[in-house]
Amino acid sequence: MDPADFFPGTVLREKYEAFKSLLTHDRHVHKLMAELEEIYHNQVRVDFKAIEDKYNDLSRYVFAMLDDFSRMCPSCYPDLKDYFKRFDSYVRFIFAPAECNASAPFTIPLNEIPSDGHALVGGKALNLSIIERALHLPIPKGFVINTNAFCYFIEFNDLRKSIDERLTRLDINSTASLNVVSHELVDIMMKAQIPPELEEDIINAYNSFQNSAGRNIRLAMRSSAVGEDTRSSFAGQYRTILNVREGGILDAYKAVIASKYSPRALYYRISYGLLDMETPMAVIALEMIASAVSGVIYTEDIEGLESKSLAIHSIWGLGELLVGGEVSPDIINVTKKDKPEIIRKQTGIKSRQMVFSPKNSTKIIPVDDDKQHFPSLDDTSALILADWGMRLEKHFKEPQDIEWCMDNDDKLFLLQSRPLRSEEGGLKPLECKFEDIENSVLVSGGEMACSGIGAGKVFRIERDSDLEKLPEGAVLVARNASPHYVTVMNKLSAVVTDTGGTGTFVTAYLVRKGFSLKIARKKMKHTCSSPKSYKQWKLLKKYARKFS
Repeated sequence: MDPADFFPGTVLREKYEAFKSLLTHDRHVHKLMAELEEIYHNQVRVDFKAIEDKYNDLSRYVFAMLDDFSRMCPSCYPDLKDYFKRFDSYVRFIFAPAECNASAPFTIPLNEIPSDGHALVGGKALNLSIIERALHLPIPKGFVINTNAFCYFIEFNDLRKSIDERLTRLDINSTASLNVVSHELVDIMMKAQIPPELEEDIINAYNSFQNSAGRNIRLAMRSSAVGEDTRSSFAGQYRTILNVREGGILDAYKAVIASKYSPRALYYRISYGLLDMETPMAVIALEMIASAVSGVIYTEDIEGLESKSLAIHSIWGLGELLVGGEVSPDIINVTKKDKPEIIRKQTGIKSRQMVFSPKNSTKIIPVDDDKQHFPSLDDTSALILADWGMRLEKHFKEPQDIEWCMDNDDKLFLLQSRPLRSEEGGLKPLECKFEDIENSVLVSGGEMACSGIGAGKVFRIERDSDLEKLPEGAVLVARNASPHYVTVMNKLSAVVTDTGGTGTFVTAYLVRKGFSLKIARKKMKHTCSSPKSYKQWKLLKKYARKFS
């Protein structure tokens, strides 16, 4: 006889309690499913760690529901837990962190980087190595503090949990949240200790580099994250520390890797759907060139002047003011032929330049009046750069965005080469009519970064703190195209700036998004944008279909 026959109320009470627990867990599951569906369908940009945490909660509640089922009816659906565990294991396989090698050696000379070394040194360093070894073109000498060093730095200081906790609560659509979380992450990185073994390796690499040069060397410490200088990134995300002395190498290294968590870098990585551990940071230590002239080469005409031409932009001094859009460059257009020819020259107003400083790393000084309107690059050097640009485009098999500089002895160097983003051909032109707008045109002409139309309420910015007040769909009007503006690009219809070339980071972002810099109006009548999708979500859906 079943003892339960004597206590039927006990069994019923247990089943009732299991049923109540089931309903509670079911509410949690539906809430989490709704949150995940909202992220997917509304293209809500969150760090993938937040999605992983939500799935972990979902998995825990679903498993609790299966326990409740078993308590209610032990003989029903005996295989349900096994099916769930199987599906859960596939999802957790997708969430498994990327393998990160934290073993020595932590540095490698530029000329010894293997051809398959992208995961070890990042795209920027690998491309520089290719430029020198495969094409025999001049680059500054140097070495790389590789991604193994970054992984060891994170592991030694046990930072992964602290980083993930902050990324989980980050809202990149909130300027305040972005700034707060970024500040905390950068602070964590800067306060962490460089492991003794890594410190020794860096100092030894510098001493060996200096001994081979036979003189005191100052360095430019530049980022080279995995994924950087590919089609999934643009200039201006990370820090570059210039004119670094021997005693400042370690602090400069930490500053560069900490910039992986700057507001604009976080915003872009998450918007693009990349995981934090997919983009470990290497740092290039290059011999500092005292640049008399600097600039960029675009091996494809991004202004539509001529299909078979390239453009060279140049300014006086170091190139940081050009990257930041703070100076209007000289522009030389050159035909892409066996014997290149200059077909157009345009001189910008270059009122300031960045130079070395004996006390600080760099300083900005005014350009002499007679040089402000004088071309910064001579024709002979322009033709040499054009030839180099065509060779790089041919080698990498796609248009290139190339940084270069010229020292005080008129010697040219290449500083980096990455894929050039340009507009996709064959797109139907966007059309907007403004006949019903009575306001007079306040701004017209200028340089167009890309075709298309953008209109909205004008928002003029004087300082970065003004970004918190930016309305949705606005036309941002600013003095120059600061890299800080990337954190609000999703809100903008267009950008208009006083200075800067068409190759600034803002242009690259807007080209990718399909925006235009064409016009500013007071009334918003039309906004053009394009949604993005998460590659991780595609992977999840693929496995869900395959194994469900």
